[in-house]
Amino acid sequence: FNKAVQGLYRPGSSFKPIVATGGLMEGLISRNTLITCSNPYMYFAPSYTPGCEQMHHSGPINVITALKYSCNIFFYDTGRRLGSDKLTYYANQMGMGVDTGLELNQPVGQIGNEALANELQEEGQGEGWRPGDIVQAAIGQGLTQVTPLSMASEAMTIANKGTRYETHLVDSIWDYEGKLIKETQPVVANEGFTIPDEIAQTVKDGMVEV
Repeated sequence: FNKAVQGLYRPGSSFKPIVATGGLMEGLISRNTLITCSNPYMYFAPSYTPGCEQMHHSGPINVITALKYSCNIFFYDTGRRLGSDKLTYYANQMGMGVDTGLELNQPVGQIGNEALANELQEEGQGEGWRPGDIVQAAIGQGLTQVTPLSMASEAMTIANKGTRYETHLVDSIWDYEGKLIKETQPVVANEGFTIPDEIAQTVKDGMVEV
């Protein structure tokens, strides 16, 4: 059992760059937008008030600082405004919840969203989509389960300004006489998706700060 390509895990805070990218590309936030991190998050109060560890930060912060210190509140709010459909779209573009193209059988995983939660409820699993579920999805928790390979694909996509390549283990195949039988060529897996330079740089700056 190869955990890297077959294990399914909640990505947790490694999901936050996806939310940052989506929020920036949808115009919900900019590099300089400030969101106040004050415990707890009160949007769904009093029924649901999730918190933040506030490690080395509190008060108004921008997306770079939010990535640096992994601020839950910043991504709760950005993810809530982004919504589950957009959240899923950007996650898929970055390699989460989709086939990465690997030669081995691998689970696709899933992104926690309204459609999935309601489908599971119809099958007798869970309580369906609740209002507060979006903020847990925004920090890589809840129903989201992906492989470590998918998380690596996310990082690759950001580094390549939106271009995600299929993942491969096999570089080439040769016969016993040294003749090349097959050579793996780069294949773009999310044709048409790009991250503008300024947005890609903003997310990269936050990740470098980490």
